[in-house]
Amino acid sequence: MLADALACRLLGAVRVEGLTPEPYLQLRFQARVRLDTFTPAFETRYRVAVFPAEVARFLPWVAGPLGRAVLEGALGRDL
Repeated sequence: MLADALACRLLGAVRVEGLTPEPYLQLRFQARVRLDTFTPAFETRYRVAVFPAEVARFLPWVAGPLGRAVLEGALGRDL
């Protein structure tokens, strides 16, 4: 196992249009996890834990207004 989910909640959904023939929903969750010792396997070579202020560096969509709102909702406060 790579991690244990300690808590999880649905933050919302985003309707995505124009990337596929039919629109679809992407769900956004907040999860608190405990990371186990990491062993590289298959195509996963490494993992990193990041502070909330660093998330946009790893997930570029977080830099936009929707991403900031999702992150603020996950943290339960304004950034």
